[in-house]
Amino acid sequence: MNNSNLKSIDGALKDHYASKSLSDKQLDYLIAMQEMALAPQASVETSVGPQQATEIDSKSGLSRFLPDFRGYRSAFYATACMLAVCLVVTFSLINQPTLSQRIMDEIAYNHKQDMPIEIESNSVDDVRKYLNKLSFPIISPSALVKANWQLLGGRYCSINGKLAAQLKIKNLENNNIYTLYQAASESGIEKSGATRLTGMIDGIDVSIWREKGLLLGLASSP
Repeated sequence: MNNSNLKSIDGALKDHYASKSLSDKQLDYLIAMQEMALAPQASVETSVGPQQATEIDSKSGLSRFLPDFRGYRSAFYATACMLAVCLVVTFSLINQPTLSQRIMDEIAYNHKQDMPIEIESNSVDDVRKYLNKLSFPIISPSALVKANWQLLGGRYCSINGKLAAQLKIKNLENNNIYTLYQAASESGIEKSGATRLTGMIDGIDVSIWREKGLLLGLASSP
């Protein structure tokens, strides 16, 4: 085949495909369809960005398998706060001294103050009449043998927030002055006949016991 034939065939092909070109209407239609197909993807990428869009798709997929804990957030915080409060209250109660220990501490403190007596008398009846605001009559403890002790007088005081009697008594064997306390009985103190509770508190010898329905305490300095 010579060159003239090849040129004629090439020209014929160009003329054929040129006649098959799209019309303006067909071209506009295809462009419009392409824009519609790309519009949703472009809006997502524009609003959140390509990377964020990928993360959203990933989280949406995981949410099908994982529970949504956002609704439990307030309940979790409330439970945590209640637990913290309970722990604080529990530790404070554990570290709080017993009633007996608190009373003994108060008796030691009052003894160290060495407050003067309000009525001076060796008679229990005289002191009892003077301290008539007490809810109980003062007694002569059986634990203190009368022959060895002498009443000097007394005054009002407070034990565990309640009005009590503070009596000054003298040990005739060694001439030491003791402080005797009498108050309404406390349920947390040992019952009558039980062994005394004794201890050394801030350098003060303290003992407490119950007798005839009353709480009694004795304090002395070494």
